[in-house]
Amino acid sequence: MKKLWFILTSTIISLLIMLFSGSLQIKRSMRAHALLEEFKAHMDERIPALMKLYGIPGCNIALDSTTVVCGSTP
Repeated sequence: MKKLWFILTSTIISLLIMLFSGSLQIKRSMRAHALLEEFKAHMDERIPALMKLYGIPGCNIALDSTTVVCGSTP
């Protein structure tokens, strides 16, 4: 019984430490055909969190709402 109590207590303490240290991330999933405003709100939350997690000092992201893909062909 003491062994089971120790395992249960250790597991709960470990999960709490991971949750509060940022090691355990609870992510909100993005649905496939979300509206543009919903997608932008999701990205406004996720990008800063990922930048902080991986120590990225800055980044640029551009969204193009047209369906035309621009590029050069060889």
